[in-house]
Amino acid sequence: MKKLTSMVLLGLLLLGLMPMIMEAEESMLEPELQVKLVNYLGNRTNVSLNVLGSYTLDGTSTKLSGAKTYTVKAEQSNISLYDGSTKLITGDKVSITPDNSKNSAIINGREYQGSFSFIVESGLYVRPINKIYLEDYLKSVVPAEMYASWDKEALKVQAVAARTYAYFRLGKVINDTTSYQVYGGANMLHPNSTAAVEETAGQIVTYDGRAIDALFSASNGGMSENNHNEFGSPALPYFPIQRDDYDKKVAWNVSIQKQQINLSGLDLKNPNSWWYSAIEKDANFTEKIKSWLYQNGYSNKSIKIVSISKLAFYDKTESGRVSRGDLEFQFFVKDKFDSTGKLELQNGAMTNVIADRIRSYIGMSNMTSTLITGTNESSTAFSFAGLGNGHGVGMSQHGANNRVEVGYNYQEVLAFYYPGTTLVKKYVQHEETNAYPQVNVQLNGSDFNTGYLLKDTTFVNWNALNILNIPYTYEGNGMYLIEGRSVKTESINGDWYIPWDLISPGKIVAKQITGGYNFIYTSPIKIQLNGNDFAKGGYSHNGTTYINYNALKTLKISYTYKGSGVFYIDDRTVKAVAFNGEWYIDWKLLSPERMTLEEIPGGYNFIYTTFIKIQLNGNDFAKGGHFLNGTAFVNYYALKILNIPYTYKGSGVFVIDGNSVRAEAINGDWFIQWNLLSSGNITSKTIDGGYNLIYTAPLKIQLNGVDFAKGGYLDTNTLYINWNAIRTLNIPYTYQGSGVFLIEGRSVKAVANNGDWYLPWNLLSPDKIKSVTIDDGYNLIYTTPIKVKLNGMDFAKGGYLHNNTPYINWNALKTLNIPYKYNGNGVFVIDGRTVKAEAIKGDWFIQWDLLSPEKISSKGITGGYNFIYLP
Repeated sequence: MKKLTSMVLLGLLLLGLMPMIMEAEESMLEPELQVKLVNYLGNRTNVSLNVLGSYTLDGTSTKLSGAKTYTVKAEQSNISLYDGSTKLITGDKVSITPDNSKNSAIINGREYQGSFSFIVESGLYVRPINKIYLEDYLKSVVPAEMYASWDKEALKVQAVAARTYAYFRLGKVINDTTSYQVYGGANMLHPNSTAAVEETAGQIVTYDGRAIDALFSASNGGMSENNHNEFGSPALPYFPIQRDDYDKKVAWNVSIQKQQINLSGLDLKNPNSWWYSAIEKDANFTEKIKSWLYQNGYSNKSIKIVSISKLAFYDKTESGRVSRGDLEFQFFVKDKFDSTGKLELQNGAMTNVIADRIRSYIGMSNMTSTLITGTNESSTAFSFAGLGNGHGVGMSQHGANNRVEVGYNYQEVLAFYYPGTTLVKKYVQHEETNAYPQVNVQLNGSDFNTGYLLKDTTFVNWNALNILNIPYTYEGNGMYLIEGRSVKTESINGDWYIPWDLISPGKIVAKQITGGYNFIYTSPIKIQLNGNDFAKGGYSHNGTTYINYNALKTLKISYTYKGSGVFYIDDRTVKAVAFNGEWYIDWKLLSPERMTLEEIPGGYNFIYTTFIKIQLNGNDFAKGGHFLNGTAFVNYYALKILNIPYTYKGSGVFVIDGNSVRAEAINGDWFIQWNLLSSGNITSKTIDGGYNLIYTAPLKIQLNGVDFAKGGYLDTNTLYINWNAIRTLNIPYTYQGSGVFLIEGRSVKAVANNGDWYLPWNLLSPDKIKSVTIDDGYNLIYTTPIKVKLNGMDFAKGGYLHNNTPYINWNALKTLNIPYKYNGNGVFVIDGRTVKAEAIKGDWFIQWDLLSPEKISSKGITGGYNFIYLP
């Protein structure tokens, strides 16, 4: 490192920034990455392909010519490779391998090194997967992640961080976007960054002997953050919060308007006249709010965000970054009107949520960090200012460059940003030449990596053990323990290769194909049928699982045996295969469209299901269901359709109404036992070909303001109340059986739900009952009209019996000449007392004994009361 003139910097160096120790360890072979090409290619149904050097089409002897342009097409579920109009090959995957690791391919005009597999993605698009050596990958990544014009020592920091980040993810298919690291192929190469990669070849950052997840961002704003505060993951010692005096402190600011849509002049009774022309001022922001609403009860609704009433960040971490935030807003739903016929203004809120969620709504490129240095709320907008670009965890790219410019070397910079770690040289680079003749290899009829002819024996890549599911342990230096046997492999072109006959002696045979061999491995595997162990088991052969024919009996699938391995199953003729003196059937042929496969340790569970028609509250449910083990299973999407609250925890586990429920994987989707969709709130009725599942959402019910334990539910926009409400409200009735009630001389038919009778609320006592919305339900108010006399004279305005107390129309004050004053909203001042009236049928009614306490008395008369006022 260059001499530092500042004694302060020297002191810091001696105390806290000691150079990272370079440790050597037993080197392994340079690994390869699999990178899905998405960023530059996008979604395309066909791509052009050119090669530089020699490439072989896997599974064939065909060589791709550099003089030609090929086309790769997605054709339904298959990938096809064309030379002009001639189809060379088609299948679920097409792969090409370079005859020399320095060769490259050009896909839609962008050059990449390595080998390639082409698959169909989302049933539509060609998706190349580039298999490339790690060092070649880095030579493209480093200039894409850091300016290649920066100091080479800074580029070395980036090279080691990027290498460690990729090494941490070995075995995983990553992509070429910012979701991982930007990878642009050979087009990105720059001499400066290439030198930085080569001069640090094989070096990664480790902690306790393991590669770290070497995170980095553009700028930490002068203060790094730890991983726990930013991501919620367990705190790691090499991600401390520390001051970074060399960071550029990239500044940012952003504003969000409070009023997103100006409502003046808009006809709220006729939204069609302006709905599609009214655009929110911060459209990108509001679109993300709408996406949240779509997932929280407003799916398939047309929404406008009208205003933002609160936008706040708080709970700063030790680094000064905010960790939580609030967002409150108002919105219209196009088909939601209030009682006056105008659009009803709705309120939405996200309270105490992770700050990065709201930041993502504002836009990561607008609010580039959560390190907020200033906030301002005006009458029209919320404004924020801050420092940094990115999450701030780990290495700051601007900080790294500034450090090397004052004399730090790359080891010292890495030691600062990842304290307590060790720099090791993990592997040596691959060989650049092919010294052995190539052999085409298939495994159970499927194309596999190229093999090599050595000592008159075909050597197969060690990954064949994984493909064939043969148990092994790697013991280092090319030694494998396979099925209890110690096998020495050969190092060929930077990877390990095994003699074919040592892969699994006695279980593998070689059949000659064009240019090589097909190695057939038949392995006994564990079989379950609908989750129960099947003693007869099965075999894996030619990439297909075969099940003993007795599975037909176990699953009760109708069949007839015709002899010589021929079975007649569900009106289909099926030919079985003989293994060890018994007949075995391709699992897919046991019962097509009713059989699905689920992987279990050591084999497979075969689930036999019958598709059934499903209705939800009487409406056809397109996703349907399956009949399995005597129970109807419904696609999990029913939870969304029925608005049942749930959280998906992964691996088929759902938390529904607070209960953990395990779904079944059927035909690539999750299906839930019907009665577990909402325990106690769902009933099943048989329909042609299936079931109608009726969901009744529990509601809170009050009767005259008092909680009603029996409750009710909402069905097709009608409120149903447990019949006991009749008794609670003292409404005269007679039960006539079979759910029929005679109420006040009216015959009312109840509905059966969960073993009890429920009545439409408005049929309890028409004209005497009204419904008022409360939190999570409704309050039903029952009032009985009564005859009223005042000092013996009939009072036309009458009264009501409410909560067992007579209420008299407020006009009685005038009739009785009781002094009063009306203050509005049902509040009267009577004899100097403030009295709150009740609203009944559009007028105000006052509790009789509050008209004038001590001066008024009550006497019962036929059908009501005579109220005597003595002033």
